[in-house]
Amino acid sequence: MRLLPISNRRGGLRDGRRRGSYFLELAFTLVPLVALVAGVADFGLALFTRTTLQNAAASGVRYGITYKTKPGYGMDDSIRLATQSAAMGLLGPTTSPNANIKVRYYHPTNLSAEVAGAAGNQPLNILEVSVENYQWNWISNLSGVRDNPRSSTPLSIVVFSSDRLGYAPPGTNIPSR
Repeated sequence: MRLLPISNRRGGLRDGRRRGSYFLELAFTLVPLVALVAGVADFGLALFTRTTLQNAAASGVRYGITYKTKPGYGMDDSIRLATQSAAMGLLGPTTSPNANIKVRYYHPTNLSAEVAGAAGNQPLNILEVSVENYQWNWISNLSGVRDNPRSSTPLSIVVFSSDRLGYAPPGTNIPSR
């Protein structure tokens, strides 16, 4: 059997020179892939946060149209606490009402002006619950530029939900705001 020199054998020196390129190709593939997965996760978490806050605002409205109140709180603060408890901890603990949760009442024929005072939570008025000034801080710098002020700007999330107040259940009084 005749042996060929190493340089002429199949895959001899060529494979030795290619061996480092596998790691280079892996690096060129993994870096963009990891950045893409991080970006998708970041946008997914922001979307999850917005959806959770939207559902919490809707839950606060559903609680408010029943005229229920929590012990020691008026109707507006009870709605805020119900919204916070539905927000899965995003709006802070439910020990005190969050000021970023706004409770507003509108007359059904004039939606441009808010009804203030005790006349707000009267039957047939529109109850609106909104979460305002919620700041979502991005996890990753998606721009790829170091110290880019745009990448450090938080996303401001604002959600609204509204429904019409019904009549108070028989035998109960409308609670104070």
